[in-house]
Amino acid sequence: MKRVSCFAHLAPAAAAHHERLDGRGYHRGLSGRDIPSAARVLCAADICDALLASRPYREGLPVERVLDIMRRESGAALDPSCVEALTTVLRDGLHEAGASTPAAHLVDALQEDYAQAA
Repeated sequence: MKRVSCFAHLAPAAAAHHERLDGRGYHRGLSGRDIPSAARVLCAADICDALLASRPYREGLPVERVLDIMRRESGAALDPSCVEALTTVLRDGLHEAGASTPAAHLVDALQEDYAQAA
C-alpha cells in the first residue's frame, strides 16, 4: 500500500491489523495503546468480514454467531469500542446497504483517489 500514493497513509494501519490488544498478534507483537486506532478498526472489520463470508470449506456465519465470537475476543484481541460499533452496524442491517457499491461512491473523500486508480 505504501507504493500507491492514495493509500500510503493507510500502510501502517494495514501492517498492524493482525496485532492483538493482549500482544499475542503478529507481526510486530504490539499491544494495547501501541496499536494504532485505525489498525484496531481494520482488525475488527477483517475478522467480521472473514466470519460473515462464505468460504469453499464453510458457509458464512450468521450475524449473531459472528457477534458472539467477536464479543468473546473483545478486550483481549479486539478493541471493545470497535466490537460495539460493529454490533450496531450488524444489528441495524447497515452492512447490507451498499455492499456491492464501491466505497468511493459512499465516501466523498475517496472519490478523487478512486478516479485516479481506475
